[in-house]
Amino acid sequence: MENDYGQILKYLRGEATLEERLRIMEWAKSDDANRKELQAFRRIYEALLLSDEEVAAAPAGSGKWHRIIGWIGSAAAAAAVAVGVWFFRPDDGGQAEDLAIASLSAPFGHQTETVLNDGTKVRLNSGSRLEIVDCGKTERRVRLEGEAYFDVVHDEDRPFVLQTPQGMEVRVLGTVFNVTAYDDVQSVVLVDGLVEAGGADSEEDVMIEPSQRFVYDTKSGAGTVEDIDPEEYTSWTKGYIMFRQASVSDIFRRLGQYYGVTILWDEKDFEGITVNGKLVLDEGLGTALNTISMMVPAEIRQISGTEISVTAK
Repeated sequence: MENDYGQILKYLRGEATLEERLRIMEWAKSDDANRKELQAFRRIYEALLLSDEEVAAAPAGSGKWHRIIGWIGSAAAAAAVAVGVWFFRPDDGGQAEDLAIASLSAPFGHQTETVLNDGTKVRLNSGSRLEIVDCGKTERRVRLEGEAYFDVVHDEDRPFVLQTPQGMEVRVLGTVFNVTAYDDVQSVVLVDGLVEAGGADSEEDVMIEPSQRFVYDTKSGAGTVEDIDPEEYTSWTKGYIMFRQASVSDIFRRLGQYYGVTILWDEKDFEGITVNGKLVLDEGLGTALNTISMMVPAEIRQISGTEISVTAK
């Protein structure tokens, strides 16, 4: 699929089938140059999406994309988009102009790592989106949909505030933490430092310590704190998912989120069954499901490009 930019565009737009997504992932994994090319294309596409929606939405074979494609192929372009949230794009005269991007995202089956302007390191998990809301003199505020791992630079004068569309808010000065905000049950896992967390309906925020997890139920507005092993929630940053006494339903849910597919199963078929081990994400969804089927007897059937059925044997 070398230089098949039409397929890459479909992948970035979320329009690719499961087979097409897996093919692109394998292509990117096979060679470091391919990985850098995909990264460059994704980041320039993201910048264009914010600055020129007409170009971003244009077909890959259109004249508007010919200039972009040629630019992406150069080493200079890959270097320009490799770090930070500052990007360049060619204007109509062929000159490069500065563009401050206000958000970034990670396509399904792919993770994104970047550095914000204040030096904070962010790693976005598959299917996640981070928006830079404010980076002023009094606070640094971002909005997250999905999952991300943060290493926040300490700044007493400007707290780092993370919010989710469902109302959870996390406030820190400088710390390392993981936030999961895919659905109705959202959470914050603290690796190092101190974090203040709460929800839109919470009477007061709570302070959590390292190796603790704050869980926020967006439907009920309830927030709880529990002691955990951070590795279970941050192992995805190292390319695998760690499971310790995890329910089969939880595993299917996380795999579906990561690869952007719908996994159908009957909760009753796997009720009370737990699994220990780890699944390597780069090996693809098929390998992950086959590994699960060896631990828990199950039959896997692909219904469509984005739907998979799993039934107990």
